[in-house]
Amino acid sequence: MLRKSLYSAVLLLVTGLVGAAENGNVNTRMIEDAKSVRGLSLELLEVNRIWDKASHNAFTDLIRFQGQWYCAFREGSGHVSGNGMLRIIRSEDGKAWESAGVLGYSVPDGYQAADMRDAKLSITPSGELLANAAVALIRNGVRTHQSLSYFSSDGCAWRGPYETGVFGEWMWRTVWHKGAAYNFGRLDDPSETYLQLYQSKDGIRFEALGPRYFEGVYPNEHHMVFTEDDTCYV
Repeated sequence: MLRKSLYSAVLLLVTGLVGAAENGNVNTRMIEDAKSVRGLSLELLEVNRIWDKASHNAFTDLIRFQGQWYCAFREGSGHVSGNGMLRIIRSEDGKAWESAGVLGYSVPDGYQAADMRDAKLSITPSGELLANAAVALIRNGVRTHQSLSYFSSDGCAWRGPYETGVFGEWMWRTVWHKGAAYNFGRLDDPSETYLQLYQSKDGIRFEALGPRYFEGVYPNEHHMVFTEDDTCYV
């Protein structure tokens, strides 16, 4: 059986990027540094496999937390299956990696399976590591998403899951700005598709902000970046 493995690409980094990753945020200096090197090429130094324990290892996210790199991803038997779990691994140097936890969700009554999907990492204002994700609850072949949050103060012991957002919506990536969490929830029902912006003080209880966006089309995965003047780019 072919395995899908995780690989790390070590790049020649621009000064300032690691510092920005350390605090889990993006600042104006980072953006200006990026602008200053336009026209230059990054140099790929090496590629290393960092994990291959499951048949399918994919959908990664990476963050710097308490002096270590943390990588979150899904383990399963295939790209879309009914047995996905979320693995968190960590490394001081980006070469030697160890498991720091497995995040799952118990199958509720009335469903046949629960498939964990796409963990995203961020650092809360209180200094905890947050993994937000979604679980696809499967009943008679139909998948309905429930968004989730998990928290850790040391990167190893995790509390959760906490159910977040609206049942049926998939909240993709939590981003923090000035003490508040922001995320867009999307609905995958072919008969009703949209993005809805949400705000939260704790990364668990989210309130809708503004109208729905992109109704009737197929909005999908996204990322938000806040600058110091409070502008948000999506």
